[in-house]
Amino acid sequence: QPGDFKQVVDVTTRGYWNGLTVRLEKWVPEAAGWQVVFLDGGSKKLLNVANLTDLEEADEAAAKAMFDTADALQARLQQMEDRTRDLRRDGLGAAAEAARGAAEERVAEVVLPHLERAAEHGASRAVAVEAR
Repeated sequence: QPGDFKQVVDVTTRGYWNGLTVRLEKWVPEAAGWQVVFLDGGSKKLLNVANLTDLEEADEAAAKAMFDTADALQARLQQMEDRTRDLRRDGLGAAAEAARGAAEERVAEVVLPHLERAAEHGASRAVAVEAR
């Protein structure tokens, strides 16, 4: 209908949380609630959709998704660090250095591209209004 417009709020996460875009959408004035769309920050592939009645619930869902993503990445990096420490303790110098190098490469693969994308995209929060 003429006069209706779609309000879109994108929150793209940074640091360990980067790589997840949380998009809040609703048709104004007809929609009572927000639709929350979770997207991969790089490919914009749809990860999940939730319908929420208010923005406070949407904020909570977005925060939980971001923290879950961060926790998973943090746990993986910790595993690599622990493995390197164990190898050093066991006196396997060359193997430890190789594992450390692999861990550093993995960090570079996982974290640095996200930081670069964040720099390219500028602000972490963008609000767009789109005609229906």
